[in-house]
Amino acid sequence: MVKMSFFKKKLIYVFTLIALSSCLSGQKIKKIIDYQYLKRSDGTSISAETLKNKILVVNFWATWCKPCINEIPDLNQLVIDHQDKENVLFMAIATSERENHSKLPNFLKRVPFMFEQLAPESGAIFCEDTDELRYPTTLVFDKSGMLQKKFVGTLSKKELRTIDSFCQSH
Repeated sequence: MVKMSFFKKKLIYVFTLIALSSCLSGQKIKKIIDYQYLKRSDGTSISAETLKNKILVVNFWATWCKPCINEIPDLNQLVIDHQDKENVLFMAIATSERENHSKLPNFLKRVPFMFEQLAPESGAIFCEDTDELRYPTTLVFDKSGMLQKKFVGTLSKKELRTIDSFCQSH
């Protein structure tokens, strides 16, 4: 049996959850099995070292989702408020069966979104029904990779303050 490091396990766990975005709103959530296929917009992979001892704020969104687009300015403000903190990472996944990733860069030129954009490569998702995903959804993980907060739908001011407080206090 191969022994995995804590951070590799964390990376697999986080990307299992990140891959939830591969579904349309209301469909069953899918898990990713091979996390190495989740890439940054520049094509590079995320390493376990990148996530080590970091708070992760992960937003699932789509360019066709009006509530997702409406909350982008508030999410950008979170990034601005925490830009001096090296222990907080903001990641976004814009993907679904309806999303065309070749159009994403042009969309982001019109509507800047300061979260780091990630996407799974085709063929990387293997299905396992677990739960439903609705757009937008925001997840907050603590430094040990444990899910601490889950917000479904457009973030309210109170929920934004909760995320801000969590990032400030950890």
